[in-house]
Amino acid sequence: MTNYISADLKRIFKRVPRLIVLAAVYAGFIIYLAASGAGKGRGSDYISLSNQYLANMLPLLFGVIELISVFSEDFRAKTMQIAIGRGMERWQVVLCKFFELCILVVIDLLMMGIVVWIAGIFMSTGLSSGNIGDLFIDLFSVWLSVISYGSLTMILIFYMQGTGTSIFLYLLLASNILGILLDLLFTLPALSSMNIDSFLLTGLLDDFTTALMKGSFSFPEFLGICAYTAAGLLFTTVLFDKRELEF
Repeated sequence: MTNYISADLKRIFKRVPRLIVLAAVYAGFIIYLAASGAGKGRGSDYISLSNQYLANMLPLLFGVIELISVFSEDFRAKTMQIAIGRGMERWQVVLCKFFELCILVVIDLLMMGIVVWIAGIFMSTGLSSGNIGDLFIDLFSVWLSVISYGSLTMILIFYMQGTGTSIFLYLLLASNILGILLDLLFTLPALSSMNIDSFLLTGLLDDFTTALMKGSFSFPEFLGICAYTAAGLLFTTVLFDKRELEF
């Protein structure tokens, strides 16, 4: 598994289109800060503006970028089939792909954190240790969002052996459009008393982030997020086991 992940990551890191898109994301952030006048305020104002961009845009942008990076070329080259033909179990392939997603998002978010910090220095906002702490809490929340939504999206990716329709599902999840529709459904009299909406992944992520910002770690919400992620991986493995592959 380690060799499979390592080989995949080396291939992904060398892809020029991905690097160009990531550079555009970082540049877009700098332009957003400059246009919003972030450098004219205090460090807390700067971080607040930064976190708005991170929370609203990065789950969408990084999720799409990394899912395409991890899967699209793999399907064209049929490297999964090659790995399975050489003796790798299908559940191992699923885990490898998930770990690759986790690693790529961590690296790109850390780079974003560095961009935020350096931009803050040049804008003379005087970032405190508390401001930096808030920044990394938000980055951690973005990471959780991407990998949890990504694990659910993997169900469709592995079953359909493609990223086209699957990316649309990810956008529905990460943009909270699906969550809003479900919230409306759960306001119906027959369902409202059951409080099902409090168990939705989007709500768990929001509540967990809010608790972190207040200085506490909410284990119920965190366990709920982990449960969604594990369920995504489990269903992916079950469906992938039943999927016939073209070799």
